Amino acid sequence: MADPHGDILVVGAGPAGLAAAIQLSDIGRSVILLERLEHPGGRAREVQASSTRPEDPASALEQMAREALARPGVELVAPARLENVEGRAGAFTAVIRPGGGTPVRRGVGVVIVATGAVYHAPGTEGPLTGYASFEALLHSAPADTFPRSVGFLADPMDVGEMLAQHAILDACLVRENRGGDAYVFLRHVPVRGWQGQSLYERALEAGVRFFRTDDAGASVSVDGDSAVVGGRDLILDRPFEIRCDLVVRGGPPEPARGTFEAAEALGMQMEEDRFLAPANVTFLPSRTAREGVLAAGACVGDMGFDAAMRSGRMAALQAHDLLSRTLPSRTPDDVTIDTGKCVACLTCLRLCPYHAIGLGEDAHYPSISDTDCHDCGLCAGACPQRAIRHHGLPDEVILERAGGATALVLGCERSACAAVDTAREGGLDVPESVRIVPVPCAGIVSTNLIMQLLLSGVESLAVMGCCDENCQNRRGSRAAERRVGLCRSILQGLGADPSRVSFHAVASNMTHTIARRIREMGP
Repeated sequence: MADPHGDILVVGAGPAGLAAAIQLSDIGRSVILLERLEHPGGRAREVQASSTRPEDPASALEQMAREALARPGVELVAPARLENVEGRAGAFTAVIRPGGGTPVRRGVGVVIVATGAVYHAPGTEGPLTGYASFEALLHSAPADTFPRSVGFLADPMDVGEMLAQHAILDACLVRENRGGDAYVFLRHVPVRGWQGQSLYERALEAGVRFFRTDDAGASVSVDGDSAVVGGRDLILDRPFEIRCDLVVRGGPPEPARGTFEAAEALGMQMEEDRFLAPANVTFLPSRTAREGVLAAGACVGDMGFDAAMRSGRMAALQAHDLLSRTLPSRTPDDVTIDTGKCVACLTCLRLCPYHAIGLGEDAHYPSISDTDCHDCGLCAGACPQRAIRHHGLPDEVILERAGGATALVLGCERSACAAVDTAREGGLDVPESVRIVPVPCAGIVSTNLIMQLLLSGVESLAVMGCCDENCQNRRGSRAAERRVGLCRSILQGLGADPSRVSFHAVASNMTHTIARRIREMGP
């Protein structure tokens, strides 16, 4: 990658952002650390008990902030917000507006969004209170006024993993420091990693009582000055009712305001749950749909304090890697739209996983951003008017390569074709009589192309894409599977054999599976 801008912009100075800044400084990168609040630490500074340690996270984050700002090459800009990001990976121009000041333009190579999340904090109503209110009570209430029994509604699905871990720690502190009874009600105990397991074991040793409920969860009713928590305990397989002087409750996490601002500045759309979407939740959790933009911490979804720091360090290493390697170049005419054929149905705009397609200046026909386009071809495969042309591998080229074949595989070059190569290198029987044509993504294969291939003499056609959730283009394999299903319905309606065309999801290491699938197609 060309590296005219070696700085890395980290948006958000919470646990993930601070961890990223420290990691980047350790490997010699310069960092612009942008924080919309006056002080680093983010919203996590407001919580007085960390997820896995007895000291409060405000102190831990202040220590991290001091450490980050003392590192060479780390520049804090606060309070400030990100207004716009132009350009491409390796050569972005970020427009930053300091609090109450004039916007400034800074050149950066990579952007890491670490804007965090906020948590619903209900107030106190009789024997019911929110986590924020309870934190103050736990650390400041006189012993004679502190409740004798406290229940925590702490299911991660309801309050998020961070608050669920806080609840377990708070329950420990109720037992260890206050001598009261503590009950934790949840469907799943958040014990991810050794830190979570250690916290759970500490709670058991302290005498905290856990109630694992069924899918209905725990119900709460107010009875005078106390609250009654009921449900069915899966461990004992029987119903329970526990009376508590105080019940602590919360709500699910939501993206912080800075996440919405960063998404708007970067031209990125939010997912249905309103969090930023990673390129692949399992294998590329820090990557986003825009090349050169990474996401870390709770802006991509709920996670605990320690998990957010790990996420920040991971994003930092990926940012360093992006600036250290050469990315494949793209030319403006790799994918083009013929406005003479386009009817502005906007199918391409809705389908593009990289949000690289928008409305043109005339706000009628879609246009493709050369900066954001990944040349996956999903739009070309989906266009009902065939108005989008993928110049890297158009339908005519695939038809030419398939000419004369009776058994054909259109395989994703990252998964299916990689598995075929490995299978052959390993000596597995992969018949040469089945022709294999690599495609950049299974999503490029259109319904029209499948039917043309079947009409041209192909007796057996298999489209092979990535396993669900492993597609680098996120929606490519699902789109291909839907189109294959449509073609099978068309064949059945015509009285032809629908089994002539099939879709298979494979991974690059599924060598025996793909060899068997191909053997089933031909001699």
